[in-house]
Amino acid sequence: MSREEAYEQAALCYRQAGYNLEAARCYGLVGAYRRAAEIYEAEGLYPQAATSFGEAGLPEIGAWLLAHRASLPAQARALLRVPGPETGQDTQPRRDILRRRLVIARCEIGEGAGSDIIRPVIADVCSALATTGTRADHVIEEWAVTLSEAAARYDQAALVFAASVRGGRYGAERRWKAWSVRVLGAEIVVPAVPSAKPATTTAA
Repeated sequence: MSREEAYEQAALCYRQAGYNLEAARCYGLVGAYRRAAEIYEAEGLYPQAATSFGEAGLPEIGAWLLAHRASLPAQARALLRVPGPETGQDTQPRRDILRRRLVIARCEIGEGAGSDIIRPVIADVCSALATTGTRADHVIEEWAVTLSEAAARYDQAALVFAASVRGGRYGAERRWKAWSVRVLGAEIVVPAVPSAKPATTTAA
């Protein structure tokens, strides 16, 4: 049995015995950082989870935990800078750029910025979600709604859900209704999305 296999087996045994933090340590030792991060997050150890997400190449998720769950905006900003100055926005997928902007906006709200600070990134999230045929990113929708709630801008959350509905995102209408009941105390009536009109031809 290799060293990696031994630690994997140890992690499994620790989890079965309820020693989750020891399991996370073992996963970290073999480079299974995402599994370690998920354990730390479930245990409410957000700084440790953030570090592990960063090591797994997912600094945006780690930074979001720091900004939103741990109320540590300075540490969240620092984690987003982990890749270094040579990693510019032009080389990042649009998904990661939007995630980073949502994290930064959450940091700004946590630092006392006015609620209008979220509007530019929410507008770009809505544009992405409303574009049919693009790959769905439920994380962006979830973070955008959560950011809107943190800023007490429920109108912006509604715009996010509406964009997801227009973009044909699976379950968007159901999520919107559930959110409205939980946050607003009333179920909304989601307007029907108009279908595209068939092209017409003119006689020659």
